[in-house]
Amino acid sequence: ALHTFIGDGRAVVVRVEHLRYTRPVEWGAADSRIETYLLSRPQPRRVLLLQRWRVGRGAQSTHALCLVLVALPDGVGDDVAVHDSAAQLLQEETGAREPTLGMAVAGLRTGAVVGLGDGERQVGGLQLRRCVYADMVVAPAGRDGPLSADAVMDLFEESRTQVIGGQSCLKAFKERGLLLVVGRIDQFALADGVSVAPGADVTAEVTLLRTAAGRRCFHFTQRLLRDDGVELAHAHVLLCSSSATDGALVPIAEETWEEWTERLRAA
Repeated sequence: ALHTFIGDGRAVVVRVEHLRYTRPVEWGAADSRIETYLLSRPQPRRVLLLQRWRVGRGAQSTHALCLVLVALPDGVGDDVAVHDSAAQLLQEETGAREPTLGMAVAGLRTGAVVGLGDGERQVGGLQLRRCVYADMVVAPAGRDGPLSADAVMDLFEESRTQVIGGQSCLKAFKERGLLLVVGRIDQFALADGVSVAPGADVTAEVTLLRTAAGRRCFHFTQRLLRDDGVELAHAHVLLCSSSATDGALVPIAEETWEEWTERLRAA
C-alpha cells in the first residue's frame, strides 16, 4: 500500500512506530483496502505515514491503524503532498465525521507498550537460539545481509509462543474458546546497516514486562541479537487473551499464569 501511495517500490520501512488492531480482519474479507496519509517529512528522504486498514463501509470499518517511518530513494515521493493534520477523515457513503488526522495519530500513540519504569521489575524472559536461513536474509544468495521484516516477525511470534508453552498450548486455548492475539506493536525496527550471514545463529530474546487489565493483556519486549551481541531488531508487543466468540477480553486462568511464570523462572 505504501509503495502504491509513494509511486515507487523501493521505499523501505525504517520503523513501525505504532500498529494497533481494533478488530480482526477475516481471510478473504470483501471490500478490504488500506488508506495512506503523509503526515510529515521529519528528515531528508524520510516520510512519516499514517495507514488505515478498512474492511466494508461505515463507522466500524477501521480494523487497524499504523504509524510508520519510511525511507525514500533520492527524487522519489517529492511530489506527494503532506496532509493537513487538522483535516477530518470521512467515512465514504455514510458521511459520518471522524476525528481529525492529528487526533487519530494522538489516539494511536495512546496506550503504547513501553519499557520498564523506575523500580519496576519484569515478570521474566527467555533467550532462544535460532538459525538464520538463506531466505530470511535480504541479499544475493549466500551473502551477508539484513534480516527481512517478515523473518523477524516470524521469529518474534515463535519466541512469544514459547513463553506460553508452544503451539500445543495455543491449540488448548482455542479448544477452550480463547485466543491469544496481538493487540498492538510499538517501536518495531530493524537495525540500520547490520548484517547477518545465512547459516549463522541468532538469539531471540523475549521478555514479559508486565500484565494489564487483570491478566487479560501482556506487555512484551522482544529483541534479536547476533552472536557478538549486536542488536538486529527490537519491538514492544501487546498480547491479549480474548474470546473466540465475541472478541471480548478474558483473563487467563490462575493455573495457566502459574505455568507461564514457572517456565520463565526455570529459564
